[in-house]
Amino acid sequence: MLQSLILLAISIATRKALSKLGNQMSELNDQQNLPANESEFLKGECTNCHGHFEFPKSGLGEIVACPHCKTSTVLIATTEEPIAPPVVIKSELALDAFKTSDGEIFGHFIKSPSQEYLLVWSDQWAAGHPRTKGPFYLFHGKDEICKGQIQRPNDGQVADNGSFIFCDWLFTQNLSSVFYAFNRCGEVLVEKKLRANLYNAAISQDGLFAACQTAVNNDSRQGELLTLFDLTLRKEIWHINPPFCPEFYEFRTRALELIIRGCSPVYKACVLNMVPASKG
Repeated sequence: MLQSLILLAISIATRKALSKLGNQMSELNDQQNLPANESEFLKGECTNCHGHFEFPKSGLGEIVACPHCKTSTVLIATTEEPIAPPVVIKSELALDAFKTSDGEIFGHFIKSPSQEYLLVWSDQWAAGHPRTKGPFYLFHGKDEICKGQIQRPNDGQVADNGSFIFCDWLFTQNLSSVFYAFNRCGEVLVEKKLRANLYNAAISQDGLFAACQTAVNNDSRQGELLTLFDLTLRKEIWHINPPFCPEFYEFRTRALELIIRGCSPVYKACVLNMVPASKG
């Protein structure tokens, strides 16, 4: 009798253990069948009230209602760990004299990351010639391949495919500016007029994407605005008010991610999805 009871107890315990193991395996299979980005959660911050929350990685870039203030916000991931140095940053610019098809010019210059292209420009207003458009020149090696003029070219950058960008400070004391992107032939890819001064801009190393950030303008919704452009499609992808003003940009083209870093006391970096935000 005692032996039968012992065998019965062992049988019941075994069935319970197998049932628990089966449930655990079922849960594990369900998790494994989920897409990777469905099972991952990211930390975010509302771009309006700066409240913190978590969301699935699959929602990155979507527009949703903030759980705190209930206003619309873009799902932006904020990282707490340091990341690798960015590929493209706001560079320190040098001055030198260059021989061009219009004669010698003394101006700012910058080279592409591959060193194949050289972009030269001169803000004539800053040089003491108000209302005189500033020239720019693009060289491939020693050959000048295109040139042009805009009002006040500043913060030039050039990519490895020869595409380049400028912040045009304009002939005005008003808070306004124009962001330009050109291809290697000098053809305008993007011309974005803004009702705020441009703070900085960047172009991806491959020349496929570009972004610009405006400074403060309390009289315009375009103040403190970060705008992303697809230079292949020649159009704006999205614009947002980031949680901090970017000083450094890293374009991860294959992952379709833009990472910005700045002087925020809270966040070391912010990860943005380089696809149009869903409005559904």
